[in-house]
Amino acid sequence: MKSKEVISKLTQVYLNYGIVPIGGKPELDLPEVKQSIKIEAVFDDYDKVQLLTYDPLQKRFFGVKGWYKTHNAKPGDAIVIEPVIPGKRYRFRFCPKKYEEVLLEENLLERIKVSKKSGRGISIVGKPINYGGLIYGPVNELGVVLLFGMIFEELGIIVEEVKSGFPDATIRRFNGKGWTRELVEFEYESLNFKQHNHSVSGCDMIICWSHNWKDCPLEVCEMEPLLKLLPRDKLEKVYPGI
Repeated sequence: MKSKEVISKLTQVYLNYGIVPIGGKPELDLPEVKQSIKIEAVFDDYDKVQLLTYDPLQKRFFGVKGWYKTHNAKPGDAIVIEPVIPGKRYRFRFCPKKYEEVLLEENLLERIKVSKKSGRGISIVGKPINYGGLIYGPVNELGVVLLFGMIFEELGIIVEEVKSGFPDATIRRFNGKGWTRELVEFEYESLNFKQHNHSVSGCDMIICWSHNWKDCPLEVCEMEPLLKLLPRDKLEKVYPGI
């Protein structure tokens, strides 16, 4: 997150009453008042201004029940609040990850900073998959590329090109008549494609570890569940008897 952003966790009570909890967050530069006032608010990536009630005693914003319904919000979801004009206008956005996931990432980043200062490295791995000598699942885009390189033949894919720019790769798949050419982008999560501002028209398929982009306009190859359907002979060759 940006230094001026804060993140809040939603509970069922907050959802029921349309409350945004913020607590004592100095990063937001909240107005120093003693009574409730109206604050300008903008939501997601839109700039249409709406008015919310800010309660300085409870450190909460009120009036977002409809916004929660629009996002089908659930307890445990995370929202990000950012000052646009400190003390006057604030932006509210839904975070694509759960509150605990965001905190875990921030904690890991802080640990990495500490480890770099002390001269020690830190090892971060994914969940165990034990596939073809790859012990852990991906935790980033590079891991997705590596895993795809191990299984693309099992998927009936021919790889023509892999490069550093967008899109990442060119592949061919058999459609019953011949081999069609398709452009592919690798991402750790499918939503990263949108967050990276890639062009939908310049790509045919996203290959990712986790698919979390609702209403994605592109075909998505999600490898985590797919891996469970692939033959396990590679595992047996590397680790006989498992």
